[in-house]
Amino acid sequence: MIQPALLDADDLNAFCTFSVGNVMCGVQVGDIREIVSDVPVTPVPSSAKTISGLINLRGQILTVVDTMEWLHLDVPDVNEVARFHLIVSVGSELISLRVGEMGPVISPDHGDFEPVPKHLDRVVSDRLQSVVKLSDRLVLMLRVEKLLELRNSASAKSLLLEDDAEGSRSLSQIVQQVEQDLQ
Repeated sequence: MIQPALLDADDLNAFCTFSVGNVMCGVQVGDIREIVSDVPVTPVPSSAKTISGLINLRGQILTVVDTMEWLHLDVPDVNEVARFHLIVSVGSELISLRVGEMGPVISPDHGDFEPVPKHLDRVVSDRLQSVVKLSDRLVLMLRVEKLLELRNSASAKSLLLEDDAEGSRSLSQIVQQVEQDLQ
């Protein structure tokens, strides 16, 4: 387990890498609380495709995000099993990113970072903070704070599905509820 309080100034530029399908991704070490493997996931009926389910991590229930779905990646040809849970701290919450294989911790130089290309899908590009050029591959650096949007989109979806006394909600009521959820 990585303890953020034990990180020094050099660790602020350290990133944990991992595979998501055939893509290498990275998350800043300071955002990671723990890495666990082979924890059973309990599916949640009617949840978004991005949510794999829930895990019980020493008595704490965490939401599991299907990182491949979150990044809109195609299922790889190889039969890769997402067996690792990268437990990240997002605001005051812990969320599990379901990933394939763990890679090395890297500390790229400032010149290795490139902006996210502008021609990418807007939803996906918003979830990336940058791209790092390594000698043998590119690493997509994730913006873990964007995981909080899953909660807000799920809230909006549930509002659309709920029936109120009149049988439906107006668009303005839905917008008001979503705005309240965002605060």
